[in-house]
Amino acid sequence: MSFYSPVTEKPKKIPPRAILSLDVFGREQSEWPSLLDVSHVKLTVNARSALALALRHAKIGQGASVLVPAFHCPAMISPIVWLGAEPLFYPILNDTSVDVEVLSTHIRDNTRAIIAVHYFGFIQDLRQLRQLCDERNIILIEDCAHAFFGSANGSKVGCTGDYAIGSIMKFLPIYEGGCLVSEKHSLDDIKIIFPNLFQQIQSALNTLEIANEYGRLSWIKYLIKLKNWMWKYFKSKQPKHEQLVDNSLSENIDYETYTFDPHVMDIEMSWFSRFTMSHMSFTNACELRRANYTELFNAFLNVAGVKPLYHYLPDNVCPQVFPLIVENSSEIFYKLKQLNIPIIRFGEYRWEGVNALTCPVSDHYSKTVFQFPCHQSMKQDELKWMINQIKNVLSSDKL
Repeated sequence: MSFYSPVTEKPKKIPPRAILSLDVFGREQSEWPSLLDVSHVKLTVNARSALALALRHAKIGQGASVLVPAFHCPAMISPIVWLGAEPLFYPILNDTSVDVEVLSTHIRDNTRAIIAVHYFGFIQDLRQLRQLCDERNIILIEDCAHAFFGSANGSKVGCTGDYAIGSIMKFLPIYEGGCLVSEKHSLDDIKIIFPNLFQQIQSALNTLEIANEYGRLSWIKYLIKLKNWMWKYFKSKQPKHEQLVDNSLSENIDYETYTFDPHVMDIEMSWFSRFTMSHMSFTNACELRRANYTELFNAFLNVAGVKPLYHYLPDNVCPQVFPLIVENSSEIFYKLKQLNIPIIRFGEYRWEGVNALTCPVSDHYSKTVFQFPCHQSMKQDELKWMINQIKNVLSSDKL
């Protein structure tokens, strides 16, 4: 039996998601289908903007209702409410899939759209749900914020729904970036604009600053000083009415503060993010994510008090994170936070009124499913250190 010594090592600063380094570059024909392979693509600054654009393009607003899973973060709901529609919540199954028969009982006469989520990168089979939507004349939106890569039943991710939205920045080492895609509808009539000069510079320099913060690209410290000076300079030159809308293009990783900002809804992904995305290796990113996920899966497969949310890693899945069900979750969660381990609980903060009566599975998972990073930027010593510290905390909890 493996023995994990008490925590004596200096805490590491592990990046919560992919960050920029020179080894991410190298463009080859990707072996992995992505949302960018869908017929019609619009690049946005984040996923919630993409969702708002999808709803607006489908003319869903005042007087309509939209069905969304009870297992969600507020970022999924805010655009619906902003457009004047009413969110309705349906339960999920233990494997996070949709029970179409149960979902159908939640449909109202004014239901215009259903949102289905590919949680944590695991692609769901949406064929039955697609059939239901066709029969009821309802728009199907695939939420691929956790699933930029992958396929299901021979269909590329994002191709089953009328629309699909993605969060590219959750998978690639960029500061901001999302997308709206559709295999069924042209998006040419959606007009979006490039970020202003201040936002372009902010995106590029913040990407570099975050990399430097986590021990990558250490040579750019002088650019960081330049960034701080330019930030103050451009801020001082902006008219007051522009300063009101000049906020971060990035998605906050704290789900409690996820908000929808309509001022950035019609803004396109920055040039720097587009350049980075077009010059990096997708295949390498997916393979590293799968390898890190597998190491985490094997490390906790037979540990008492925890179990992986999914029983195995399918060949078609490029995971966003490693989800782990943890008993005695509250105390353990904060102990791990104190160790600076980048851990989140998706669904911890849900829309008002959503509770155990709405969906017992969602309520349980919002407390007990921990998501640990498995992204391609993690170094092996960082991954092993994280596993070691998690096991130490789990062991101490049993004493």
